[in-house]
Amino acid sequence: MKDDSKKWRFAKDGLDIHKRGEVCAFCGHPIEDSVFAELEAYFSADEVKAFEKEIEDKIREVKALRDKIDKMAIDDDNFYPQFQSKIGELRVRFSEEKSKVLSFLKTCADALEKKKGNLFKPSDLLKDGIEMNFANIIKEYNEAVKENNAIDVSRKRDEAVKTLKLDKVWEFCEKWHHEVEVEKLKGFLKDKTDAENAFGAKKDEKKEKEEEKNDILEEIRELRAKTEDVSILAQHINGKLRGYFSFVLEYVGDREEKDGCYKIKSETASGGYRNVTTLSAGEKNIIAFLYFLEKLKEADYKGTRENKIIVFDDPMNSNDDAMQYVMTEELRRLCRERKDDRVVIMTHNGHFYINLLYDWEHNERMKDKVKRMHLRRLSSDGAEFNVIEKAEDDIKTCYQGLWLDLCSIYECQEASSRLLLNPMRRIIETYVKFEGISKKDFYDRAPAGLKKLLDVNQHGLDDLEYEVGCKDKGTLMQLFKEAFENNGAEAHFACYWKFDNRKSGKEQKHSD
Repeated sequence: MKDDSKKWRFAKDGLDIHKRGEVCAFCGHPIEDSVFAELEAYFSADEVKAFEKEIEDKIREVKALRDKIDKMAIDDDNFYPQFQSKIGELRVRFSEEKSKVLSFLKTCADALEKKKGNLFKPSDLLKDGIEMNFANIIKEYNEAVKENNAIDVSRKRDEAVKTLKLDKVWEFCEKWHHEVEVEKLKGFLKDKTDAENAFGAKKDEKKEKEEEKNDILEEIRELRAKTEDVSILAQHINGKLRGYFSFVLEYVGDREEKDGCYKIKSETASGGYRNVTTLSAGEKNIIAFLYFLEKLKEADYKGTRENKIIVFDDPMNSNDDAMQYVMTEELRRLCRERKDDRVVIMTHNGHFYINLLYDWEHNERMKDKVKRMHLRRLSSDGAEFNVIEKAEDDIKTCYQGLWLDLCSIYECQEASSRLLLNPMRRIIETYVKFEGISKKDFYDRAPAGLKKLLDVNQHGLDDLEYEVGCKDKGTLMQLFKEAFENNGAEAHFACYWKFDNRKSGKEQKHSD
């Protein structure tokens, strides 16, 4: 049986499937115990069992190794696109090597199974071995991994974005006919260069003209200085006086030495010269005003013109209608001609203020440059400026201005009640003239003592001996209101007065 593996396997299988006392499944005869004892002794040898176990362990190892190798694979999901070709090639080579190894391991497993069934029969040697190239594949794979991990993702992303943009630019250029448009652009750039050259030439020409102009102006100034005649100033002033006034100025003295003086020559039928003391305050005022304007021009001629701040402090003081007309027109002309100067005009004359503004309000170039301010006196030693932002908020008549003064004084806590009396008196005088009624009749119907109160207190702010009878503002305004009510002008009063007298009178107890 040692030399016949089939017989050995037959006997071994028979021992495994039969038990003592059973009949033989092959021949049907009872199996004697002595046969069982002999076979068990034969097959239960330690060396045979150990060898058989070793073969089974090897079979398990080969199977486990095959399963492990079968699961091995190269993953290309974590590689950038530029490495996909290389990794694909490695994956093919790896698969080929893996197939060889799996095939060899199957041959080994089959040989072990065969040996397990023929323990006592010598086995043949395996004819073919295996040469594995996994080391080279693994080395190349690891190098690809290092290169892949060394890539700067941010830089590559920026390059990709740039590439996509350039692709879009190229696509746009193709649709836009880029080469044609580039030629057009070259033409435009040439036109631009030609225009810039022409502009530069014109600029140089302008500079030359400016220099010529400055030379001419300088020559004019020199000629004016050489030919200046003090009598010219009088001629300019006389040209504005004639037609409105009965006198002119006449220069007397050496013109070259300029040490003479001006005389007042009458243009009435009697002729002759007038003493300066015979001039009224208004006539002196208009001469000084026109003389100042001429000297202002003369200052410009004598040197480089500089921007000026020109201030007129109540130029309409003591002037009649003709003087006011001349002065208004001259001030309007001055403001039009001296665009870069700042002109400040202060006045107490509401008629002059309204007439002067009328021209500027209807002049698109001037109206946005005019700034209006009202100076309100609050007490004997205090006042405030009110800036008028909108034309509609300004006074439209002198009479309205009187009422605004009255309201401002009444509203001011620091202002004395005595300051109300002057605007009250002027309002009544203006009202009776406009309505054509007698001032006496108006006061006869007014509260008793109002006329005396207003007449007695027609004095300056420093005349402290005149008092208002210790009347507060509310009481004074109540008397003023009753005067209009008693004369049938209650609605007229309400149109201009914005306060509740009785309530305000209790709140404001102001007296000298």
